[in-house]
Amino acid sequence: MSLGIYLFCLTPAIPHPEIAGKGIDGEHPLFVEVIGVVAAILAEVNIEDFTGPEAQEKMEDLAWVAPRALRHEEVVLTVMEQGPVLPVRFGTVFSSRAAAAEPLRQRQDVLMKFFQDTIDKKEWTLKGYVDQPQARARMMAARLTAEKEQLAGLSPGKR
Repeated sequence: MSLGIYLFCLTPAIPHPEIAGKGIDGEHPLFVEVIGVVAAILAEVNIEDFTGPEAQEKMEDLAWVAPRALRHEEVVLTVMEQGPVLPVRFGTVFSSRAAAAEPLRQRQDVLMKFFQDTIDKKEWTLKGYVDQPQARARMMAARLTAEKEQLAGLSPGKR
């Protein structure tokens, strides 16, 4: 088994984030790696779980993905309670700590600007569904009503 580094999220290094518990696999502990002014929330994982042909099968298996995705979200929410957070996409794995740290070292200014801009803010996602035939009918009815009102305001010779 080859270990990789799973990245949950990023947060400012000061104040130092407090995190405990197990990582995405329920085996390896969470840890914080400070890279300049940024703290990365990480855990070791079996790299084969996230790369290669077997990984594709696992990513399509809800029974495998669901508990890991929920754990990912739990960790991000825990860190979010302590300050601004840049969540990272589920399944982001690096081959080593050095590989995870390098892109963060190169983007310190951009990351700190993001954290300063997002202090005391939260991101929400809204998903909507539309019944297209019903929406089309209502839009047409609204358009007809608006046109009738417009025509009613015209003099009889302009109608």
